[in-house]
Amino acid sequence: MRLGKKRVAGLLVLVGIVAFSAALVAGYSRLGRTQQNAGLKAVFVPARFSLAEARLVEQTLTDRFPAAAQGFRLSKHAAVGMTCVTCHQEIEVAPPTAGGIRFVQTEVPPERCAECHEKQYAGFRQSRHYKAVHVFGEVIRYKALAGYAAMQRQGCNRCHEPIAQTCSACHPAHVFARPRPPVSEFGGCERCHLGPDHHQLEAYTSSVHYQVAKARGDGIPNCVYCHTEDGNNHAIFRIKGAPDHGRARLMAKCTRCHERAFAEQAFEEIDAVKRETNAILDAAREIIRDLYRDGILKPVPGSLVDQEGLPILNPNVTAYDQHVHPIEGLMFHMFKYDAVATIAGAQHFSAVRTHWYGHARLMETYNRIRQWATELRFLHTLGRELGLKPPQIEPYRYSGETGHEFDEAWRDPAAYRRRLEKFYSEVNE
Repeated sequence: MRLGKKRVAGLLVLVGIVAFSAALVAGYSRLGRTQQNAGLKAVFVPARFSLAEARLVEQTLTDRFPAAAQGFRLSKHAAVGMTCVTCHQEIEVAPPTAGGIRFVQTEVPPERCAECHEKQYAGFRQSRHYKAVHVFGEVIRYKALAGYAAMQRQGCNRCHEPIAQTCSACHPAHVFARPRPPVSEFGGCERCHLGPDHHQLEAYTSSVHYQVAKARGDGIPNCVYCHTEDGNNHAIFRIKGAPDHGRARLMAKCTRCHERAFAEQAFEEIDAVKRETNAILDAAREIIRDLYRDGILKPVPGSLVDQEGLPILNPNVTAYDQHVHPIEGLMFHMFKYDAVATIAGAQHFSAVRTHWYGHARLMETYNRIRQWATELRFLHTLGRELGLKPPQIEPYRYSGETGHEFDEAWRDPAAYRRRLEKFYSEVNE
């Protein structure tokens, strides 16, 4: 009889455990985000917040931004017990009568991520991404857009600001997943490194390397595999920035799949493509500079000029906004689009990009420049003989222009050029 009671008691305990487990599971399903509160660790709560305040912030923001909260629930940050105020430390907590919390919409700076991810931050500091804001803020094109602030923000800033000011530029906010296959075959680089003046994505996806990466299923070789240090995927190195153009580090990656002699020959051919491309660019540039020298083509008032007093016509000190004659626009197109496509295509071993999207278009643009130059000289001579002055064409003025957008550069062009040269030598280190 006593044994029967023990069995009954045991069954009751077992039933109780099952019922409690079922209730717990049901409760977790009902509470949703509250399950994270139970796992919140005080170590991840900044000193200026109490644990209760951290939970209040979390629940308030979950109610206000449910999709963002759902993304955070999927993250490793949530799994280890982090909460909103761990990263969003600018939030202010007030008494319930004053609204509870005041959420300050700010980007979480990389320095905050560095509190836990020191190694990754150290690698990021070595990359050009760290100086991405300064890279575009110094160029004349950006200054020209000062009269069109919406385009500055939606065009230039959308790439350059996030990559320099927040880790979520590559790691999706709240989820913070690693940008690697199958989530991202390109390591997150595809957000910015594409388009007419950044052909890296298009060149890579039309190369044999991409075919190999797809066939393997692990995305190797991809951008991150080839362009980062083995021990730190945030230490991105540039090929043309380092003293040896990054060749030593890149060669170490190439020889994991290829014979060194094969890789060296590939580098030599890339160099040959780049030399010839630059020679064609220089030839076109000199054609247009001769038009300026001879007074046939008039520089736009305020154009940044070199020591000869001629427009410089290079990527950093040329703004397409200021062009008034098609031949100037062709020169910009040639060095900013055609040449980049040719060289980037060769560097990523994309035949179609190197040839048809690159060299073929480069030569077409070059020949159009020659044709325009010939016609301009003919019209100039004819107009002089007939006593006719060519019409003056003013550049388009953005609705928000003040007329002072280029004051800094025009005040002392020589000093501005020196500053640019120094700056770009630093960011290319």
